[in-house]
Amino acid sequence: MATTRCDHCGALIQDSATMVDHGGRIFCCANCSEAVEQQGSGSDPQTPGHENDLRCRHCGTVITDESTMMARGDDPFCCGNCYQMAA
Repeated sequence: MATTRCDHCGALIQDSATMVDHGGRIFCCANCSEAVEQQGSGSDPQTPGHENDLRCRHCGTVITDESTMMARGDDPFCCGNCYQMAA
């Protein structure tokens, strides 16, 4: 079985339910997919995030889609894949 890793954060994708295929690139969740979209120039000089944004404890991605978020204690994770990587 082939190992698939997120093209943004490198997390091993063990939970394919949150996986996103965006233009042929594979991401562990919508948060990592969104992070790649936000890496361009735009009207917000603080892109891709702000100081007080909720960020994944494993990869540091800003959590914009809380539907895939998991937590261990006070530590937030953008998805179950990053949650498993931090175990």
